[in-house]
Amino acid sequence: MEAIKESFKSDPIYAISMIGCGMAFFLKGIDYLLLGSPLPFAIGTLIAGGAFYVLVNKDKSSRRIVKVIAVFLILWGVTRLGIEILFSFASLTEAHIRSQFTWVNKLFSLSAIWFGIYFYRKLKNIRSLSAGKHV
Repeated sequence: MEAIKESFKSDPIYAISMIGCGMAFFLKGIDYLLLGSPLPFAIGTLIAGGAFYVLVNKDKSSRRIVKVIAVFLILWGVTRLGIEILFSFASLTEAHIRSQFTWVNKLFSLSAIWFGIYFYRKLKNIRSLSAGKHV
């Protein structure tokens, strides 16, 4: 718990962003789990667990986790926006697919891309923090 408090003191925007992204994907995973699809729940749980691990530990593995989360967020957001563009040319009759392409989901995809870029740029700070710590 002390390590999380230290993360909030050193960079509160980064800590809040990491927790927010982890929780957003965890909650999205719960939605899919209730629909009967456990894979998105597993991915959301891994992202939330990775975000928590990064806040607690400042070692070499946390840098790798941040890089994986950042690349995943960027690819996920770009893929969702690309699929939405493709589906904009076709008429969608299924309501559950059409409901995935609302302005809220566009905002979610754009924010995922933004947070992915933000986390990737923060890797430099994580390297400097872990450089002083003996691993």
